[in-house]
Amino acid sequence: MNAVPENVTRMISTGSQTSAATPAPRPRRRRRANSRRAALLLGSCTLLAALPVVYVASYASATRHSYQHSRLQARLHQLQEDRKLLEAQVADLQRTDRVLYEAKRIGMQPREALQYVAIVPSKAPAREIRQASARP
Repeated sequence: MNAVPENVTRMISTGSQTSAATPAPRPRRRRRANSRRAALLLGSCTLLAALPVVYVASYASATRHSYQHSRLQARLHQLQEDRKLLEAQVADLQRTDRVLYEAKRIGMQPREALQYVAIVPSKAPAREIRQASARP
């Protein structure tokens, strides 16, 4: 008798590519297709759930920046008003009649005559100039 089973010999003689020892790969493909479909569905659901969250977060951020812009505009206006007030105070304090009044109040007297002091630079000897220019 023959040691090879009859169905294997029949497969070899007919030229069939499948063998009895290897299982059919169809269930694996079906599982992969199902898992791909499930992953696609999960990704789509995640995207659909994330879109409203992103929209609300961006809307809240825009609102927060709008409030901050309004506060900064109000602060800028207040600082500009303070600056105008301080400039008016400086102009008032620099008035000539006020300066003269304050000077008299603390005991200062007006000048009587102007005196000029002429400062004439002395000429340096030529030897010192040469030495200075020869130095690095």
